[in-house]
Amino acid sequence: MIILGVDLKDLTSTLIRYFKNPVAVMKNMPVWDWKTLIVLQILTSLISGIIASFINFSIWRILQAVLVIPPIALVTAGITSLFLYYSFLFLVQQNLPHKDLLTLVILSNIPFFIFHTLSPFFPPITLLGFLFSALLLIVGLVERFSLPRTLVFKVVGSIWVIYLIIWGLGQMESYELGHRF
Repeated sequence: MIILGVDLKDLTSTLIRYFKNPVAVMKNMPVWDWKTLIVLQILTSLISGIIASFINFSIWRILQAVLVIPPIALVTAGITSLFLYYSFLFLVQQNLPHKDLLTLVILSNIPFFIFHTLSPFFPPITLLGFLFSALLLIVGLVERFSLPRTLVFKVVGSIWVIYLIIWGLGQMESYELGHRF
């Protein structure tokens, strides 16, 4: 079935394979067009946000899950893939296909979004989801592009540390806001 120019049967079968063995899919990632990548990123962030907002119910959180999280997730995936593109262009003089990088980033983000649904119960679980995402990204970069493993660990590790800092600052701000009222 094709909706919005996206082959949902292909997308669904790939996601089923992904949930059975994400490492295998990261090693032999699918070749999708831009629409499919965008739809996958929007759907995973949308579903994750809606589930999380129902767990800790609030109309504001539902609106945020529908209107804010998907565009932010899409922009973040784009920025991450550009960061990876330029990192490896400068560090190993390897020009990696941007669409393939974006595919890796979007597929590797799925564990993050799954763990995000549980964040209303235990916010640090998001860090564990991001760690799994980082590990899948490492596998994809090393296996798909034959990049040096230690360099990939350093580049992806730096992304994880940046996320950890941003997450920590956000938690401190939430804590401070909660104690003001």
